[in-house]
Amino acid sequence: MVVEGPQFLKLIVSETMAGAIIGKDGTKLGEFEMRSGCRLQLSAPGKYFPGTMDRICVLGGKLTNLENCMVLIVKLVCDIPGTTTTRMLKLAVPNSAVSMVIGHGGELVRRLCHETGCRINASMRMHNMQERLIILAGAHDALVRASLEVLRVIQEDPHLKEHIHFPYEDIELPLGAWAGPQAQVEDESVPLIHPSTVAQYSKRQLVEYLRKAAPLEILMRYSLFGSTQNAMKSQGAGKLADAVSETWRLRGGAMTEAVASSSSSSLARNAIDVII
Repeated sequence: MVVEGPQFLKLIVSETMAGAIIGKDGTKLGEFEMRSGCRLQLSAPGKYFPGTMDRICVLGGKLTNLENCMVLIVKLVCDIPGTTTTRMLKLAVPNSAVSMVIGHGGELVRRLCHETGCRINASMRMHNMQERLIILAGAHDALVRASLEVLRVIQEDPHLKEHIHFPYEDIELPLGAWAGPQAQVEDESVPLIHPSTVAQYSKRQLVEYLRKAAPLEILMRYSLFGSTQNAMKSQGAGKLADAVSETWRLRGGAMTEAVASSSSSSLARNAIDVII
């Protein structure tokens, strides 16, 4: 067991978010535990949840402690600068717990979305995985309400404790598998930009490209909603390059012919010209 209970929660967090939770020399992590009474532990750098490039963060303690900790985590998520107030949380829960959150005929999840003002979605089932992702998206208050409601619901699952672990031996999922085969992009016909050619494009071109070609998860993580001008101001060239690289990986770019040739670069540029 990674942490002691009696209640538990498993979050899936980006490397950036993991760093923010840990803080310099672990000081932030210690502060989280002291203020909430909850124990936290993160998977080691480079040890990712299958099918993602995100680390695993497990919480353990009494329900009140977990609730206190979730409030602090949501605040940390929402304090990350962005162009919109919408933020996202990902929870890994047993398959059986997902059914509890959805409810009969989807009744419970619809009620939770309505009452909390937060979007709540469950990923598809994955072969050899006994867990699924529940993704919450909304502004601060909505995220707090929804995360606490979901936290309480899944504690009723008798299998929850079995899944509070880090290792996933012999489980290999392609990057982006949780997003589904179409990765929730606005326009699949837009040619992918190879990461090595990012310097050829302006920030405006990259923002417009990402809005067409990037999966929803990337758009939310890099706060690429709202006006183009605000997105350009809030995201430096390095962050946009990271978003292009993630889009390339999640959309399966690495499985196509390796490097973008001058002709493929020209196709992508022509596509951007059409977009803008």
